[in-house]
Amino acid sequence: MSWLTSQPNLGSIVEALRHGPRESGLDPDNLRVLSNDWEQVRHGYAAFAIDMAIMMVTGGLTAEDVTDPGTDVAFPESVVALFRADIGQPFGGFPRGLQRKILVGAQPSTSRPGEHLPRALFYGLEAGEEITVDLEKGKRLIIRYVTTSDLHDGGTRTVLPGHAAARGNLMATPGA
Repeated sequence: MSWLTSQPNLGSIVEALRHGPRESGLDPDNLRVLSNDWEQVRHGYAAFAIDMAIMMVTGGLTAEDVTDPGTDVAFPESVVALFRADIGQPFGGFPRGLQRKILVGAQPSTSRPGEHLPRALFYGLEAGEEITVDLEKGKRLIIRYVTTSDLHDGGTRTVLPGHAAARGNLMATPGA
């Protein structure tokens, strides 16, 4: 199953249909890379889900209590940060009433989380070149610049980095 949901994992479906008349043609190795990437995304939301669950259980709160504008709820900081859109917004945004309740008058971010970071990460790189980023002592990320998409409506482009981990190049560097 796909991470606490009732949907079957796409990789499982692809493997089940492999070598048969309904073979998908999808590369299972690429699906595993994607699955690993999404696992990291899910870890980003784990604190929110755990904190929210603990808050509801210890406070004896129901989903109706949480969404009721008349019920005071002290939301954990991870929930406030999520609804402030510190790590992005879901497609279509958060439910407005719930967002107003959680933020208590504070304004949510309306920009993309990385929009205000320096744009120099891939600047000057040519396709196929790599850079390294020291994340913290002993953790170094290697990023390969693959290509940039054509111009999208609205004037943006998609930068397509390679997955160093898939090539076995994601490494911990002692003393870095």
